[in-house]
Amino acid sequence: MIPEECPVPRVNECLVLNVLAHQKRRACSSDNALHLAPITTKIFNSSLRHQTVSLTWKFAKVSPIPKESPLNNCSQLRPISLTNIKMRIFEKFVSKQELSPALKSQIRSDQFAYEVEHNVTMALLKCQRYWPKWLDKDADIR
Repeated sequence: MIPEECPVPRVNECLVLNVLAHQKRRACSSDNALHLAPITTKIFNSSLRHQTVSLTWKFAKVSPIPKESPLNNCSQLRPISLTNIKMRIFEKFVSKQELSPALKSQIRSDQFAYEVEHNVTMALLKCQRYWPKWLDKDADIR
């Protein structure tokens, strides 16, 4: 629950329009996005204000997909979850507006998870740079 003294976060209609217009599958064209953005924004803001989302947004279709072929037993299956597009967009907004700032204040400079443009390659490059220095320090101590 959001404490009463805290302001309720709000979603911006321009951002919703931008996200709707640039969906990968082109579920809605730019013209449809213009009509859907105001309604979708009101629904998102209402969900934030009431701290709940529609029950239909919570449903997902889970399909078992084989990892390898031929399929011999159930352990070769992996679940693929198809969730409601509105819920994925809503989660993206909440994540960017609410969770990202909180995470950024908690992530140290030597951590690479949840950082924009940080990945495993960057972590390995940093290790490659510092490990020899650390090993040299340990050799000097002995």
